[in-house]
Amino acid sequence: MNKKLKLTLLGAIVLGAFLAKDNVKSLAATNAYENGIFYDENKKPANWWYDDGKAWYFFKNGKKLTGEGIDSNGKHQFKNGKYLQGYLNNLFYADGNLANWWYDDGKAWY
Repeated sequence: MNKKLKLTLLGAIVLGAFLAKDNVKSLAATNAYENGIFYDENKKPANWWYDDGKAWYFFKNGKKLTGEGIDSNGKHQFKNGKYLQGYLNNLFYADGNLANWWYDDGKAWY
């Protein structure tokens, strides 16, 4: 191969890698917060489980859900986008479900 062709191919490879890097970066940045609302890849307020870059959260209308919600595992109680754990109004929740079974908190059975 002559020197001019080698330089042209090298330039094309470098440019292709640069463009590919930018495309991946822009795809990763499609889910984002704007004015306190989390938007999905379609630029709509998120309404499901999404990774906001820190952790997975359950969103409703772009906000981390607090209250009752339904996901693929059924109906659950959520607090700040996570399954509710612990007490709420003197009722105990584990993994977002009202506990109606024996539960060991590490200190005692309830």
